[in-house]
Amino acid sequence: MSASAFIEDPEELVKLTVTTDRAQFPAAVSPIDSLYRTKGSVPTASSSGQVLVTAQGEGIQIYSTADSKCLRSWTFPANVRFACPAKYLAKQDGDSDSYVYVVLDTADGISSKDQGAVVWRWTDRGIDSVGLDDKISTTLSAPIFSLEPGVTTAGHLLVVHRDGSLTLTNAQLSKVYATKSPVSGQTQLIWYQPIA
Repeated sequence: MSASAFIEDPEELVKLTVTTDRAQFPAAVSPIDSLYRTKGSVPTASSSGQVLVTAQGEGIQIYSTADSKCLRSWTFPANVRFACPAKYLAKQDGDSDSYVYVVLDTADGISSKDQGAVVWRWTDRGIDSVGLDDKISTTLSAPIFSLEPGVTTAGHLLVVHRDGSLTLTNAQLSKVYATKSPVSGQTQLIWYQPIA
């Protein structure tokens, strides 16, 4: 199921200042497929009218497309560079936790060999959570092109690597279920489209 979002008045998004000195995306917008929970709201499986914005040099924000208001934000130091847009996985099973995933290209403590392979996942408990609650960091075997959360009913995370290989993990990033290597050792991924 593909999701899309339309922002009626993108004035707040235009105010973002992004900086990048390499061939990275300056900013990206991803639709959130279920409601970002504020106090008293109930998650649904329909499109939420909310987007997750990833901006180099700024951080990650959740915006409402109805009124262009920022509902939640996480700021990062200016030296943090994202390898791909952040992704949001909202729990659908009554669990109060949702997860935010981001792949780091560069940041303090990331070696040159691990650039683009470090995934941060933290728990978002809505308006009541503060900062990067329960943040975990894991380093995968190869640089990452994109993340696709919730690809199964169990909420698995599909990791698409730059070399075309795939990794399937649980939502907590604590267990790898499967890996698939590319057919050719010379593969470089430049584009892909998930199909539901």
